Amino acid sequence: MARAESIMKWGQEGEYKWIELAQGSRAHLRVLLKRCPQLFAGKCVVITSYDSGPLTPNEKEIARGWKKCGNLFIVPSVEDVSDLPFEQYDEWYIFPEYTRPEIDTVFVNCGLFSIKSPQALIEEEVAAMGQYVDLVGAKYRANILYEMQLCFWDQLRRVQPESFIASGDRFIFVTCKPQQFEAIKDILGYQTCFVL
Repeated sequence: MARAESIMKWGQEGEYKWIELAQGSRAHLRVLLKRCPQLFAGKCVVITSYDSGPLTPNEKEIARGWKKCGNLFIVPSVEDVSDLPFEQYDEWYIFPEYTRPEIDTVFVNCGLFSIKSPQALIEEEVAAMGQYVDLVGAKYRANILYEMQLCFWDQLRRVQPESFIASGDRFIFVTCKPQQFEAIKDILGYQTCFVL
């Protein structure tokens, strides 16, 4: 069950805890890189989307051992967090050690994608539009969201990242590390007072 605190929602799905901010922002990712470098340092970061598309390592990055495997950009072990490339509509999977996961679907580029419940989507549309709401359309979008969420959680359980970050229309952080979750929730909760 998700809870709401201003524009932040959070909840849990199986072993994964999640945070979602109503507005995506590369500032959120910048804050995590600056205030939580331990989230990334020494970890394998797999970037599935960079500014809405695949990323190709340059010569300097290749010399560091960074790789491109299909549409995946893989940083086998982050040495300097400030070297990680980020833009808008980025999607990252973070693993404790080097891996070449099979990631089939990128979610960050779909404006409808959210972790919150499909019912919450309907309720938000009803609240925003009142008597003019297209309830059939809202239910249709909620059903599409439900199908996307099934695919997302299935992919997460299959590839088993330590954390997942999507910075698009919404900012989404998912982790199986409870202490990491609490720290990031506090940092992002504080940040929303000033950035958004």
